[in-house]
Amino acid sequence: MAPKKHKKMSDVTVQDNFLTAEDFSTLKDIFLHRETHWFLSNGIASESEVNAKQYMDPLNNWMLTHSVYNNMRPHSSGFDRVADLILPKVTEHIGKDFQALTRIKVNLYPRTEELQIHPFHVDSNQVNWRGCLLCLNTCDGYTGFDDGTEVDSVENRAIFFDATERHHSTNCTNAPYRMNININYV
Repeated sequence: MAPKKHKKMSDVTVQDNFLTAEDFSTLKDIFLHRETHWFLSNGIASESEVNAKQYMDPLNNWMLTHSVYNNMRPHSSGFDRVADLILPKVTEHIGKDFQALTRIKVNLYPRTEELQIHPFHVDSNQVNWRGCLLCLNTCDGYTGFDDGTEVDSVENRAIFFDATERHHSTNCTNAPYRMNININYV
């Protein structure tokens, strides 16, 4: 399935079948395991409550998260396995420009009857921050960018982008949840 594109955004690149089928299955199993801890995040994007009210029903303005790595240290017992599976492919994709990992966070957005478009946000205001969003399931959710580009949520699809640029997520209506891994690096 090709990504939707309303306008060309040269800084967004999409790679389908990012990991081997075996590695992807292993990665997905880490977060679907019954002993994986999920944490409630009241508010999808932290830009502002006013911004959030413009975009979505306040009753749906929540998600579950699992922090794998942040502030230069692992936050999850699965960090080593996740890093071993993902980082070689990320560094292969971006090449010599990879300097350091800054964050790995897994987002789980619950299904609703109507698609919820979340507020625009940036992952960081720090110069040179980059992002890689790895979709863990296929659904009718997507990631939207400020220029109108929308990239569908397709299992094992990686979306590379400038993490300092505005983008937004959605949840889904045709699967129990939309789950992705947000990897930030410099």
